[in-house]
Amino acid sequence: MVGGIIIGFDPIATGFDAYIQTTGGGPFTGVDFFTHSVNTKVAPYNFAIGDSIVVEFAAVAEFQNATEVLAANNSFGAPNFIVRKVSSGNTLPPFFVGTTNQLRETPTNTFAEQYEHCLVRINGPLTVVRTSLTGGLGTNGFLMVDPGNPTDSVFVDGNKLTSFAPPAVGTSLVSVQGIMNQATRGYRIMLRDGNDIVSATPPRRTWPNWS
Repeated sequence: MVGGIIIGFDPIATGFDAYIQTTGGGPFTGVDFFTHSVNTKVAPYNFAIGDSIVVEFAAVAEFQNATEVLAANNSFGAPNFIVRKVSSGNTLPPFFVGTTNQLRETPTNTFAEQYEHCLVRINGPLTVVRTSLTGGLGTNGFLMVDPGNPTDSVFVDGNKLTSFAPPAVGTSLVSVQGIMNQATRGYRIMLRDGNDIVSATPPRRTWPNWS
């Protein structure tokens, strides 16, 4: 049995997930609840971010190096997990605010491991240095660095929980946040929607002062 607050969903067919984290946040407090072919955002579950849920009947497995709970029968079409909602409208666990070094993509990054499936944020200045438009990063992915420490790149995934086109190379970012995940390539921050990324924009210029 495992429980927590829903912090995000993978609502994109064909496989679905609900990511949960315990109230206080911190290391090793998040988990991926893989719901197979069942989208728990719609009836009969109608779960939402901020719901407190308990998964009462499930198994534990590793998928591409990330831990997940899933139906005990591991049936994609007829999963037999048992889950119930405890309450709604709960405050989300606090974001872990880290650095590009702490949350870098490298698969050997043992620090990032403890925040797998937890809410994380990196504050800028940050710079986009590579995107999936040039190949090699899947779809809607990009790498960003701290310009003061450009050797540690962070992979941002805009294609798992949402569909967010990467900013252009050279774009300056104020902050990026989301759910930390691990896959074969390494660690990445999964954007939940466009509100998880804030880009730096120049001041608005108006005639006649242009200031």
